[in-house]
Amino acid sequence: MSWNSDFIETLELRNLFHGAVQSITAVAACKELMVPTLHDDGSWAKHALICSTIPRHLRSTIKCRCIYKTLDENERQLVPLFKRVY
Repeated sequence: MSWNSDFIETLELRNLFHGAVQSITAVAACKELMVPTLHDDGSWAKHALICSTIPRHLRSTIKCRCIYKTLDENERQLVPLFKRVY
């Protein structure tokens, strides 16, 4: 069995490239300013999943799920947002 280090490095480079494309897509989708005192937590408190159509196309889609809902309200109560103090 031989170890093909060039192939492994190519796979690592592809993974880095796809991660960079997804990061750029996420930053482009963020409409708020990146200043901590101006964050709108109510609109942006959600889980996001970025899906890419790889390897041929550089298209990424973002799917979001609100974190204010739980599967069972009786089992676990939600923790409300609190004011940021710096």
